[in-house]
Amino acid sequence: MTKRLVYGVIGMLLCAAVISVAGTRNTFDTAIENGRSESDWSMYGHDPQHTRVADSTAPPNKLLWSYNTTDKVTSSPAIVDDKVYVGSYNNKVYCLDAVTGAEIWNYSTGDMIGSSPAVANEIVYVGSSDGNLYYLNAITGEFIDSFQTDDEITQSPTVVNDKVLIASMDQKLYCLDANSALELWNFSSDIFSLGAPSVIDDKVIYAIWDGSVFCLDIEDGSIIWDHTTTAGIYSSVAIANDKIYFGTINRLFYCLDLIGNGDGTTSEIWNYSVDSMIRSSPAVENGKVLFASKYLFYCLNAQSGEEIWIYDTNQVTLGTSSPAIAEGKVYFCSPDLDLGTIYCLNLSDGDQLWKRFTSNTITASFGIAGGRGYIGSYDGSIYCFGTNEPVLQIENISGGDNVTVLVKNTGLTEATGITINITFSGGLLILPKEYDYPDTIAPEESVEVQMAVIGIGLGIFTPMPLITVTVDCSEGSTDEQSQEAKVFFSQVIISE
Repeated sequence: MTKRLVYGVIGMLLCAAVISVAGTRNTFDTAIENGRSESDWSMYGHDPQHTRVADSTAPPNKLLWSYNTTDKVTSSPAIVDDKVYVGSYNNKVYCLDAVTGAEIWNYSTGDMIGSSPAVANEIVYVGSSDGNLYYLNAITGEFIDSFQTDDEITQSPTVVNDKVLIASMDQKLYCLDANSALELWNFSSDIFSLGAPSVIDDKVIYAIWDGSVFCLDIEDGSIIWDHTTTAGIYSSVAIANDKIYFGTINRLFYCLDLIGNGDGTTSEIWNYSVDSMIRSSPAVENGKVLFASKYLFYCLNAQSGEEIWIYDTNQVTLGTSSPAIAEGKVYFCSPDLDLGTIYCLNLSDGDQLWKRFTSNTITASFGIAGGRGYIGSYDGSIYCFGTNEPVLQIENISGGDNVTVLVKNTGLTEATGITINITFSGGLLILPKEYDYPDTIAPEESVEVQMAVIGIGLGIFTPMPLITVTVDCSEGSTDEQSQEAKVFFSQVIISE
């Protein structure tokens, strides 16, 4: 084992001590709770609230692999435990290796699949136009159970704890047991829904084609409140910070109060007028809500509805494909007649980072996990964008007796020539000590890097220290994160 000696730097107020380290140490694997890592994209919209924000590095404009299903793919992928699950118009649902694109299994239903799969508890839940919601073994693809509705299912399931919620074209929303396909309750409306239900805590948000939005109790399907807009809702809603976001075909985008007024109603917080109908679902992150109309892509202040930026496609039509966000970048697609276009914009200002033309129409939406992005096309293929290089990602910075940094390689190849720079600013005294650091980090491997400190920085008599960590390797990406902390002698408290 290679040792590195880190020499102390004594600093008073406003000083900085920088430690650059390299070498080897023992590593450990991060725990994966219930067989699912934090970077999973386990259902349509990423999570039950449909925020569409990935816990992943951003995929680059580099095609890693493609897999052809022989028929149209409008289903959006789910990515769990390095497997991709997606449906096709050839009646089949596929499980592919997320890294290589190799087929692991497929299962044939009775009709085409436009529904996006959801994966939880090692079960794949997917709807088919034959009217069934299928329960399949996520590892083997074997049939477990199914639930028959009275019309086709083109919508996508939402899985929360022990319940599965799915809408059918029979104008009902069903709540099923996640293990047995037993019906727990159903909610009947006057017309169908085209979106997936969104869930937070004990509330289910269900939007239907006539412009009505219902908030239902997840335990029994009873109405908590309902609200009617002036036109049809084509997509799913997103939930964030006690607010509900969605667009309509009458050129209005709405923000409603999630909690309600206590009398069976809720309040409209704001609405925003756009250039044309809205058919895509929104994404929400860090006070921004993003969505597409026909020709424009909007970023609004999620609190006030004020415009932050607008991206103009120059008359390239945007359709039902919904945005996905990863690492400060937003991805969305255009059907563009017979030539689909993939866009990647900077989330902060809407500047175009890149765009890529494909060979056919795209109406599906991105799923992002493990530094890779996945999208289906009318040409029958599922495409994976990513890199074969190592991708180092700082997963966590924590305190205690040491500053502990958790670094993960989310790339496809081993990271070598690793450099880790830890900078402390603000009245810290760093004592000399030996540390062991990694020479290499294997794909999907996580390592801890620890550093002891001593000094005082409480933000009262001395500045509160800022800890900045940068990781790099000889070939691959760099990641940097900063955290404020309080330091009292050898104890470090990281600010939340």
